[in-house]
Amino acid sequence: MAKGGETTQTDPNSDIIRALVSQNYLNEADYKIAEESAHAQQTTVLEWLLSTGKISRRLAGQATAEFHKLPYVDFSVITIQPNLVRSLPENFAIQHRSIVVRSEKTSVLIASDQPKNIPLTEAKKTSW
Repeated sequence: MAKGGETTQTDPNSDIIRALVSQNYLNEADYKIAEESAHAQQTTVLEWLLSTGKISRRLAGQATAEFHKLPYVDFSVITIQPNLVRSLPENFAIQHRSIVVRSEKTSVLIASDQPKNIPLTEAKKTSW
Protein backbone atom coordinates (compact mmCIF):
# COMPACT_ATOMS: atom_id res chain seq x y z
CA MET A 1 0.00 0.00 0.00
CA ALA A 2 1.33 3.37 -0.88
CA LYS A 3 1.70 6.08 1.72
CA GLY A 4 -1.57 7.32 3.19
CA GLY A 5 -3.48 4.09 2.67
CA GLU A 6 -3.50 4.21 -1.12
CA THR A 7 -3.49 0.83 -2.82
CA THR A 8 -0.92 0.44 -5.55
CA GLN A 9 -2.84 -2.10 -7.63
CA THR A 10 -6.39 -2.02 -8.88
CA ASP A 11 -8.36 -3.99 -6.29
CA PRO A 12 -12.16 -4.07 -6.30
CA ASN A 13 -11.99 -3.80 -2.51
CA SER A 14 -9.51 -0.93 -2.33
CA ASP A 15 -11.96 1.35 -0.47
CA ILE A 16 -12.43 -1.28 2.23
CA ILE A 17 -8.67 -1.79 2.57
CA ARG A 18 -8.11 1.98 2.67
CA ALA A 19 -10.79 2.22 5.38
CA LEU A 20 -9.19 -0.58 7.44
CA VAL A 21 -5.78 1.12 7.31
CA SER A 22 -6.98 4.69 7.85
CA GLN A 23 -9.15 3.65 10.81
CA ASN A 24 -6.18 1.69 12.29
CA TYR A 25 -7.87 -1.72 12.06
CA LEU A 26 -4.96 -2.84 9.90
CA ASN A 27 -1.44 -1.44 10.15
CA GLU A 28 0.95 -0.96 7.23
CA ALA A 29 3.13 -3.94 8.18
CA ASP A 30 0.13 -6.29 8.33
CA TYR A 31 -1.12 -4.87 5.04
CA LYS A 32 2.20 -5.66 3.36
CA ILE A 33 2.04 -9.25 4.64
CA ALA A 34 -1.56 -9.54 3.45
CA GLU A 35 -0.71 -8.06 0.04
CA GLU A 36 2.22 -10.44 -0.51
CA SER A 37 0.26 -13.46 0.69
CA ALA A 38 -2.79 -12.57 -1.39
CA HIS A 39 -0.63 -12.12 -4.48
CA ALA A 40 1.04 -15.49 -3.90
CA GLN A 41 -2.36 -17.16 -3.50
CA GLN A 42 -3.88 -15.25 -6.46
CA THR A 43 -6.64 -13.68 -4.41
CA THR A 44 -7.52 -10.19 -3.22
CA VAL A 45 -6.12 -8.69 -0.04
CA LEU A 46 -9.62 -8.50 1.45
CA GLU A 47 -10.40 -12.15 0.69
CA TRP A 48 -7.06 -13.19 2.21
CA LEU A 49 -7.72 -11.14 5.36
CA LEU A 50 -11.20 -12.64 5.69
CA SER A 51 -10.14 -16.23 4.95
CA THR A 52 -7.32 -16.12 7.50
CA GLY A 53 -9.51 -14.56 10.18
CA LYS A 54 -7.39 -11.41 10.40
CA ILE A 55 -10.60 -9.40 10.04
CA SER A 56 -14.31 -10.20 10.00
CA ARG A 57 -16.89 -9.09 7.45
CA ARG A 58 -18.54 -7.07 10.22
CA LEU A 59 -15.28 -5.23 10.98
CA ALA A 60 -14.76 -4.52 7.28
CA GLY A 61 -18.27 -3.08 7.11
CA GLN A 62 -17.83 -0.97 10.22
CA ALA A 63 -14.50 0.40 9.02
CA THR A 64 -15.99 1.26 5.62
CA ALA A 65 -18.93 3.06 7.23
CA GLU A 66 -16.62 5.03 9.54
CA PHE A 67 -14.35 5.90 6.61
CA HIS A 68 -17.28 7.35 4.65
CA LYS A 69 -18.78 8.95 7.79
CA LEU A 70 -21.98 6.93 7.36
CA PRO A 71 -23.96 4.80 9.78
CA TYR A 72 -23.20 1.09 9.83
CA VAL A 73 -26.09 -1.31 9.26
CA ASP A 74 -25.56 -4.69 10.93
CA PHE A 75 -27.74 -7.12 9.00
CA SER A 76 -27.28 -9.77 11.66
CA VAL A 77 -29.43 -7.79 14.11
CA ILE A 78 -32.13 -6.30 11.90
CA THR A 79 -34.94 -7.77 9.86
CA ILE A 80 -35.65 -6.20 6.51
CA GLN A 81 -39.23 -6.23 5.32
CA PRO A 82 -39.71 -8.08 2.00
CA ASN A 83 -41.63 -5.11 0.59
CA LEU A 84 -38.54 -2.93 1.17
CA VAL A 85 -36.34 -5.38 -0.72
CA ARG A 86 -38.74 -5.19 -3.66
CA SER A 87 -39.10 -1.39 -3.46
CA LEU A 88 -35.74 -0.66 -5.07
CA PRO A 89 -35.62 -1.44 -8.80
CA GLU A 90 -33.69 -4.68 -9.26
CA ASN A 91 -31.27 -3.31 -11.87
CA PHE A 92 -30.42 -0.32 -9.64
CA ALA A 93 -29.97 -2.57 -6.58
CA ILE A 94 -27.67 -4.97 -8.42
CA GLN A 95 -25.66 -2.27 -10.19
CA HIS A 96 -25.09 -0.31 -6.97
CA ARG A 97 -24.99 -3.31 -4.60
CA SER A 98 -27.67 -1.73 -2.46
CA ILE A 99 -30.84 -2.49 -0.52
CA VAL A 100 -33.54 -0.37 1.10
CA VAL A 101 -33.31 -0.83 4.86
CA ARG A 102 -35.92 1.63 6.06
CA SER A 103 -38.57 3.74 4.41
CA GLU A 104 -40.29 6.79 5.84
CA LYS A 105 -42.73 9.29 4.39
CA THR A 106 -40.10 11.56 2.84
CA SER A 107 -36.96 9.44 2.76
CA VAL A 108 -35.43 6.00 2.43
CA LEU A 109 -32.32 4.54 4.02
CA ILE A 110 -30.27 2.64 1.45
CA ALA A 111 -27.46 0.36 2.58
CA SER A 112 -24.54 -0.58 0.34
CA ASP A 113 -21.08 -2.01 0.69
CA GLN A 114 -19.99 0.65 -1.81
CA PRO A 115 -21.76 3.77 -0.54
CA LYS A 116 -19.85 6.31 -2.60
CA ASN A 117 -20.97 4.54 -5.80
CA ILE A 118 -24.68 5.25 -5.32
CA PRO A 119 -25.61 8.21 -7.49
CA LEU A 120 -28.13 9.98 -5.29
CA THR A 121 -29.49 12.08 -8.12
CA GLU A 122 -30.31 8.88 -10.02
CA ALA A 123 -31.85 7.39 -6.90
CA LYS A 124 -34.01 10.50 -6.42
CA LYS A 125 -35.20 10.35 -10.02
CA THR A 126 -36.13 6.67 -9.70
CA SER A 127 -39.68 6.23 -8.56
CA TRP A 128 -40.30 3.28 -6.32
